[in-house]
Amino acid sequence: TDMDLANDVLHAFGYYDGEAHGKIRRARSGEDNTGEDERETRKKNAYIVTITFTPGALYTIGKTRVAVTEPFRLIPDETGKKKRHTPASTLADVGLKEGDPAVAGKVLDAVSDVRENFRNHGYPYAKVVSSKYTVDRSTKTLDADVMVDSGSLTYMGELEIKGESSVTRNYLEALLTWKPGWVWNQNHVDRFRDSLRQ
Repeated sequence: TDMDLANDVLHAFGYYDGEAHGKIRRARSGEDNTGEDERETRKKNAYIVTITFTPGALYTIGKTRVAVTEPFRLIPDETGKKKRHTPASTLADVGLKEGDPAVAGKVLDAVSDVRENFRNHGYPYAKVVSSKYTVDRSTKTLDADVMVDSGSLTYMGELEIKGESSVTRNYLEALLTWKPGWVWNQNHVDRFRDSLRQ
């Protein structure tokens, strides 16, 4: 119903205690914006619909947690060639901090960013497998638990060139944004691709 949609809008913007109420009445002469008299308005059964929003308190982000399905895969980087920071363990690591407004779009964006965070910290095959949200009405907060299948820790390799090209290997290697043995970082690959397009 329209009221259900109105309440969904309130919740999407962080107003989980909010309520929307609707009222319908027959339009009086001129209220239907046609300029017709009351007789014509009544013939057309014109009505005025009023929706009143009572938002209540704005909920904020509470506790968030990012966990992996197989924790043993989050092994430390022992190459010593490039320091690797561990992937996100909370949504604050991808920009959604405790105390921020609990806006649905921002929360979903942060969960999506978790995958990219893992891809930039050694896990190119990571994917979010589940997310759970809990509204705490006593504290007016929204808690979030995100579960990630990280895949295996992966390292950057040597440049491999296939096929014939007029571009020399030395030129391509000069554009490289990583060194073999560094932990995988998708940003390095993207920057290398951008350089090739220029």
